Amino acid sequence: MHHAEQTGRAVEKLLLLEDLLFGTTLIKILQELFTPQFTPAFEAITLLGSSEFLVGIAAVVYWCFDKRKGRLLTYILLLGAYVNFFLKLLIPSPRPPLELRLAEKNETSFGFPSGHVQDSITLWTSMWLSFRKRSLAIIGTVLIFAVGVSRLYLGLHNTAQVIGGVVVGLAFAGVVFLILRHIPRQDGKIRLVPHLLFSASTVLPLVVAVLIFGVVGDGGRVAGYLLGFSIGAIFEDRYVSFSTNITNKQRLIRIIIAGVVGGIVFGVLSDTIQGTSLLPVFLDSMLRGLTIVLIIPAVFKKIESMWLRP
Repeated sequence: MHHAEQTGRAVEKLLLLEDLLFGTTLIKILQELFTPQFTPAFEAITLLGSSEFLVGIAAVVYWCFDKRKGRLLTYILLLGAYVNFFLKLLIPSPRPPLELRLAEKNETSFGFPSGHVQDSITLWTSMWLSFRKRSLAIIGTVLIFAVGVSRLYLGLHNTAQVIGGVVVGLAFAGVVFLILRHIPRQDGKIRLVPHLLFSASTVLPLVVAVLIFGVVGDGGRVAGYLLGFSIGAIFEDRYVSFSTNITNKQRLIRIIIAGVVGGIVFGVLSDTIQGTSLLPVFLDSMLRGLTIVLIIPAVFKKIESMWLRP
């Protein structure tokens, strides 16, 4: 009898754990704990894990602090997004029911692993490994935790999907940096042939997704940005070659200039390239990557050279 009771309790605990991980219990607890007035705040927090925000962080590093590390952060972030894209194809884990979702109600992709959480931890872990600053570790930890809670509260992922994002993001960033430790450091200049091969290879996962899985999803967006950014980086390296050895005042001015130029270019792209099929999505994203890595730095250099004229 005593053994049967122990077995029953063990089963109950396993069922509770299963529900906490794969069910909706934690989502309901959070939605009951926080009143609906908190929803706009959580919607704002979840944007801190969006690809647009994280790519923007990598771009600021590239423009203002270290070109080589900025390029590297962008590549790691986008390649990690590719991993997320394929994991969602291979592991068809449904998102929580629509009635629990407080945002992104039209999202139809699978939920494992959470892309917002995975991308956040990939970027912030890579940032810390690149710069080794404790402040980055603290900021990254707080933001990752906040984004994870926001995804749960908004009913966009279950607990297992959020934890999966943490594990995959950490593993991917860690593996990449282990590999980089065994690659000889360059002087920051781009080696043409290896970089061209890398640029060409960025499209291959998209081809695989279309031919084998018959889907595009975020793959077109990721491939387009990677191709545009990597090709643009070659031209920047040879024909623009802007410097990040600047003052904090210059950094602030560059961010303002980038906001203005990027806003204009992206606005024009949104008006001229429309549609959700593969070609317009790919082309739009490719031109955005090209703008970030080449056009905006060229504007920096032109404006800054005018300042230095006697």
